[in-house]
Amino acid sequence: MKLWNLHVMKHGFIADNQMTQACMLFVENYGSIVVEKNLCRNFLLHLVSMHDFGLVSTLTIDRAMARLRQLKPAQNSNNVEPAKEHA
Repeated sequence: MKLWNLHVMKHGFIADNQMTQACMLFVENYGSIVVEKNLCRNFLLHLVSMHDFGLVSTLTIDRAMARLRQLKPAQNSNNVEPAKEHA
């Protein structure tokens, strides 16, 4: 993700042990953009890839995604038509 790369370069994250901090700061700074552009699954895939390489724990993934879920606007239940009652 281009936004991720810019974030990492801006803050100078270079060590493996900084990735948890980098992820959480990214969500705080750019989470609303990720949600707005519907990139939550892409970010999750990025986190899972980082986990596969031993850079972040599952706890970090859980916390980052939970924070993204908090940023999502409430789903509008008006989009679903109510069931019609038969008299």
